[in-house]
Order: sequence, then C-alpha cells, then structure tokens
Amino acid sequence: MKKYPVIIIFLITMLLVCGETVMAKERLGKPLGVLANGVEDRVVISWEPVKKADGYEVFEKAEGEKVFTKVKVTKKRKIVLKKKARGRRYQYKVRAYRTKKKVIYGKFGKKVETMTAKDSISTIKNFFDNGNYSGWINNVYMGWWLE
Repeated sequence: MKKYPVIIIFLITMLLVCGETVMAKERLGKPLGVLANGVEDRVVISWEPVKKADGYEVFEKAEGEKVFTKVKVTKKRKIVLKKKARGRRYQYKVRAYRTKKKVIYGKFGKKVETMTAKDSISTIKNFFDNGNYSGWINNVYMGWWLE
C-alpha cells in the first residue's frame, strides 16, 4: 500500500525532468538561403542544409500555373532541372523531411523565382532586354560620363 505513492512520485518526477525530451515533437527548420538561377534550358536550385534532415523536396510552379507540383526528392543541397522551356518564368520552394517511424516535414523555405534563358542568352541579358532597362542604363552611364 505504501509503495504506490512512492512509485507515483517517482513517475511524476521523471515526467517533469525528462518530459520535455520525451513529449516534444521533433521539428525541422525550413531551408534558408534558397537560390534559383536559369542557365540556358536548365534551372539550378541550391539552399543551406537543415539540421537533422534526411532529405529535401523541391516544388515547382511554371508561369501561368496555379499550384506547385513536386519535381524532385533529393538528399543533396543543390539540384539541376533540365529541359525547361526557354524564356519562361518558374517559381520554386523547398522543404526538408526526416524519416523516423513516420515522415516529418519541415516548413517551406522562401519562394524563389527565375527565368530560363531565351535564345541561349544569359538570364541577366534577358532581364535587361525584356524590361527595356538597357536604354536606361546607357542613359545613366552616359549622363555620368558627360558630367
């Protein structure tokens, strides 16, 4: 009869001392530093590693689409997606996952956007040509030169 209060006190003490590690859900952080860059007909996506992650899922949304679709599951921190339509904008987001008894997903990192090169020209050249920035840059440069 007297043993039960001792056992109950022991269990309560263990829960208070160790309860945080026993009861806490395992959480994964979100990938930071997500970058996407269009090179010819390819898109290169990279991100910083997430602690305790077993792998990453990469999702894509092309210009004009409404939802993101999963395009790659990888254990690496950088992927190259090939054979993309030239001159098209793409958005990407990445999340980490861990497999223990069941799959635990982290939050999505920030969405990034890039555009594949049009006509084998670098994406920086596309940016300036499509937005008519090239004339503005020449005017600013020439204005500085003339002063």
